[in-house]
Amino acid sequence: MDNSEYLGCVDEILNKIDEALDDLDLDIDLEMGDGKLIIVFDDNQQCILSRQRATQQLWLAEPGGGWHYDLKDGQFICDKRGLEILKTLEILLSEKLSQKILLTSSSND
Repeated sequence: MDNSEYLGCVDEILNKIDEALDDLDLDIDLEMGDGKLIIVFDDNQQCILSRQRATQQLWLAEPGGGWHYDLKDGQFICDKRGLEILKTLEILLSEKLSQKILLTSSSND
């Protein structure tokens, strides 16, 4: 995959996540810009999603650690846990906010 395709895929998923979270009207702040989406919770903890051009990955830094996501068949999949990025965020946000968070209409438990 060339760099422009990768950048387009990252921008698309970051925008999708930003819009989905904004539509849910949660008690979080969202900061979007230059290949990065920062989710700030009311206790000032953060989750940071950022593009990594050199490795063509999407990285997630969260209070529990850092995770790397590779683009496979149109989805960003964690190279260690095998979870798709939206599913990872649903789990993380559901635990952090103590409520069920769904970012896609087709998400299942």
